[in-house]
This record gives sequence, structure tokens and C-alpha cells, in this order.
Amino acid sequence: MKCRVLLVEDHEDLARIMTSMIEACGYEVVGPAATIAEAVKLIEDGRLDVALVDQGLPDGPGTEVVRDLLDRGIPSAVLSGYYRDDELDRGLEDVPWLLKPVEQRDLEGALEALCSEVDDSEHSREADQLLDTGEE
Repeated sequence: MKCRVLLVEDHEDLARIMTSMIEACGYEVVGPAATIAEAVKLIEDGRLDVALVDQGLPDGPGTEVVRDLLDRGIPSAVLSGYYRDDELDRGLEDVPWLLKPVEQRDLEGALEALCSEVDDSEHSREADQLLDTGEE
């Protein structure tokens, strides 16, 4: 299965570039969403596996979206032109932080790590289902 990546980025040109970069890594792009409101709609549709979320969105900080995604068990990373602010980003210390402009190899590494979390959790769910049905 191809990993589906929600992209939340409000700058149209950068969203277009990031979409191409994500697709070049072999992943499917969901969106892009330019606002928190658009991102929430896509999240509620449930057709995504992982997310890359811009920190600075026009309707609020992208970390709000990341917190929602993490609460739903969706691995996520933050895209930002700024370094992490330990005070503002408390509780997100384990979330990957990609500085823009993002290098292709850094993006690929982050997506591999995020998508492997999805693969691991899917294997766990499949194993649990087999145990519940008594199949092997």
C-alpha cells in the first residue's frame, strides 16, 4: 500500500513544490490544505496515513493540527522556516521538525520514518484481528 501524506501548507508555490517532492518519494499526496479548517476536513475524511504540517498557517499555529493528528494516532511532522520553540511546542518534542526549505533527502527520511510507524501499527492490528478470530 502506498502511504498517503496529508500536506498542510499555505504558500501555493511551496505546496506545489512539496507535492512534487512527496510524489517523487513514491507517496500519495492528500490535499494540500492551506488552513487549519481545510486540514480538519481532510483529517475527518480519514483518507490519510501521515501528515506534514506547516507551523505558520493563516488561521493559527500548525501545531494545533499536529496535536489533533497525534491524538488520532496519525504520525506527523512539522514544516517550518523557524527553529523549534521549546516553550510553544511543549509536548511535541518527539515530532520531527523539518526546516524549510526542505532537502529531498531529509523529506524522504522523515516520510520513511512516519510511514514505517503506520506499517508497524497496521501489522499489529492485523495480528490482533487474527488472534481474535483464532486464525493463523
